[in-house]
Amino acid sequence: MDRGYVIGIDSGGSHTRVACVDLEGTVRGTGRGPGGSPNHNVDARRHVRDAIHQAMEAANVKPPQVVAMVSGMAGFDQEDDLKWAAGFLDLDGLGCRAHVVNDAMVAQAGAFAGEPGIVAIAGTGSMILAVAEDGEVIRNDRYRHYAGGARHLVFDLMARILIDEDTAADAVLVEEICRYWGVSDKPGLRAKARELEAADYNEAKRFYGRMAPLVTAAADSAPVAGAACDRLAHFTCVGIRLLAAHFPSPTVRVALLGGLARSPAFAGRVSVELAGVAPAGRFHVTDPALPPVAGAALLALQRAGVVVDGPVIERLAAGTSHLTT
Repeated sequence: MDRGYVIGIDSGGSHTRVACVDLEGTVRGTGRGPGGSPNHNVDARRHVRDAIHQAMEAANVKPPQVVAMVSGMAGFDQEDDLKWAAGFLDLDGLGCRAHVVNDAMVAQAGAFAGEPGIVAIAGTGSMILAVAEDGEVIRNDRYRHYAGGARHLVFDLMARILIDEDTAADAVLVEEICRYWGVSDKPGLRAKARELEAADYNEAKRFYGRMAPLVTAAADSAPVAGAACDRLAHFTCVGIRLLAAHFPSPTVRVALLGGLARSPAFAGRVSVELAGVAPAGRFHVTDPALPPVAGAALLALQRAGVVVDGPVIERLAAGTSHLTT
């Protein structure tokens, strides 16, 4: 007998990913699309709904067959946000009420397969979230802390270049940045940056954010890029350490997610700084067990009463491995 399906959604600033999963943890259909954060995407609602329909059509599943849906959504921070989030998920005939959390929550659930740990996300945006051993959920913004994402790395670097903190060792990177902006020198770079003030806010953020790979790729050859990565990695480590105080155990697991966080230049700096924190061995930086969309599906399975064990996790991993990029 067909016992139903669950849907997991990971809706961030750059990408939306959806998995339709049966109650044994087998992924029956997936969908993907552009970003689904209302803070970063004008068409966020359409992006999310289109990706959901993709996944359900691929699985040949109808709304009444869905017994649990969990959506991790960037921009969802408080109860008032349910007003817009509900409109993203109100499918006709849906067999359950959708449950909405911040996208960092599904990232944490996936990274540690439902176990305690701290996830630090740095991509389009930034969030550090912990689930402690006692089940407490705590985020770095509750301490009025923000580490920064890809665009913040670029904001910092651009400012340093425009105030002439770069040196001859940075010349190749500065030339690449000028080409990215379509100019030939620093005065042109400054003028283009001022022109971008009139652009759509979300488009401007994405333009800056897309430059981040240039910075991380040059982190070990261009001092100005290395210093920018050092600063943002340090801010991230501060947020991780703030949340680590909620863990009484001697070892705390940390996972890094997002395009910036997973870059070798950034991840390496975070790992080195955390390794130097006393007592030695306090932080264990680990690869995520599952992608965030699988974390959303895991939480949906739990809401449907499924015991998520090793075989279920293996099936989720196998069915969502292509949704990690």
